[in-house]
Amino acid sequence: MADPKGSPEIPDEAVPENASETAGSDQPTSARDPELEALLRSRSADSDEGIPAKKTGRRSSKPTKTGTSLDRKSKRSKLPLVAIIVAAAVVIGGGGFAAWMNFAPEHSQIDPNRNKDRTQKAGTKPVDPSDEVDAPFNKPDGVFPVKVPDWAQESGVQGVTPAEREKIESSFYGTDLSTSASILPSEAAGFTSDDSKSDNEDGTLNELYSYWTQESFTTDSGEIIEKFLNPRFGNWEQYQKPGANPESIDPAKQFPNTFTNDMLKSGEPVRSWLPIYADWNSNNYGRSDLSATGARWYGEITDSTSNFVYDDETSQYTVDFKANVKFTAYTHDGDKVSEKGVLSLEFVANPDGERGPGGKVLVNRSSLTIGG
Repeated sequence: MADPKGSPEIPDEAVPENASETAGSDQPTSARDPELEALLRSRSADSDEGIPAKKTGRRSSKPTKTGTSLDRKSKRSKLPLVAIIVAAAVVIGGGGFAAWMNFAPEHSQIDPNRNKDRTQKAGTKPVDPSDEVDAPFNKPDGVFPVKVPDWAQESGVQGVTPAEREKIESSFYGTDLSTSASILPSEAAGFTSDDSKSDNEDGTLNELYSYWTQESFTTDSGEIIEKFLNPRFGNWEQYQKPGANPESIDPAKQFPNTFTNDMLKSGEPVRSWLPIYADWNSNNYGRSDLSATGARWYGEITDSTSNFVYDDETSQYTVDFKANVKFTAYTHDGDKVSEKGVLSLEFVANPDGERGPGGKVLVNRSSLTIGG
């Protein structure tokens, strides 16, 4: 290939590696090869005109000398100066930042939560924990804090149907009340407590008639107990509300055919013997966490004892009943709270022969103690 200036192409091995050094040395011109000298001058002229020299295809292992010793000394002398300038800038800048942090006003401090809202999705409001306030818990109608049998979920003040009486007996089957009542004749053995069957057709006494049977006593007394412990079934839930006046309750009307005349005419304050967990002090039971809707406290018997004592004079039994009760209520946020109580009742046969719903079993003495 021809040289761009018309110079003949010379193989690489014709040019020694130190040709450039030889050209710039103090060796006399007469001692050099004339043909090589001409070639070197030609390439030097090409370099001065901005035309790159032809690559030889071989890289020397020696560093290329691109400047004089004066230029190299000048560059080395500038390095310490640059380092000094950069170091001074860092020191001055750091001192100024520290001074600003020490003397900056409080409102200029960086807020650690300044980017908090940026994590929220577009169009949504950031969540502020201080705005999260428990909403009042409103119990829907029919929701109870304890398990309530279906027959006791509505008011039973007007009495119960024969089908409901069977359910009441089943609810108390196997309890201490029912087991203790096994001292009485059983309808399973053919006995009856139906007054219309107390005499035979010929006017003689029916030997299979009993004023109380095991089943009838369990049902009648069970109904009374449930009315005292269940404000919905007993129809007295309004007396669990703030501002109510339970002292105004007329037990004869509120609980018909339940108490003996001796109790109703005793003249004692109602709160001293009416065994219901009403808000007797009209102060919301001294609490601020109870649900604002529905009945408050529902009672469940945890254990009980029943003592049957036969009275030869009346030919009837008197039953002393005592039960530990757990009362449970909802709070405004849906939690449950509980109180302990002790219910004491004395059941007797109706001494006056009056009949009515539950009238064959009456309460002659009663009390409810909370916190026992």
